[in-house]
Amino acid sequence: MPRNVLYIEDNPDAVVFFKRIINKLGDYALHTFESGDSLVQTTAESEQHQLKPEIILLDINLPGMNGFETLQYIRSRSEFKTIPVIMFTSSEDEQDIKKSYEYGANAYLVKPDNLKNMHLVLQDTFNFWLKHNVA
Repeated sequence: MPRNVLYIEDNPDAVVFFKRIINKLGDYALHTFESGDSLVQTTAESEQHQLKPEIILLDINLPGMNGFETLQYIRSRSEFKTIPVIMFTSSEDEQDIKKSYEYGANAYLVKPDNLKNMHLVLQDTFNFWLKHNVA
């Protein structure tokens, strides 16, 4: 059975690269949202609609609700409270890192600048959070 991955990213090229990489990594079902607003809308439209991600990767720089606001929303929802949230962003700003952990992120990763490194980072991330981590 595929492992459910939720990726919130507004850059369509980044989503395409992400999909290519996780398709090579194993049996993962990827669910994407282009903004925090679209995640909120989807979960609010139907209480029956239950996303069941096993890991959430979240960009900071999103249109509408930014990544911090989206993270606060995720942590306020009972169905997402225990799901690992990995900030996956291009920002290396110390304040962004600090704020992410204060708002409940489990990890903070700076997006690699090439596909090979992104493959390695995602492979390590998924191995840790979805295979080795016992929660």
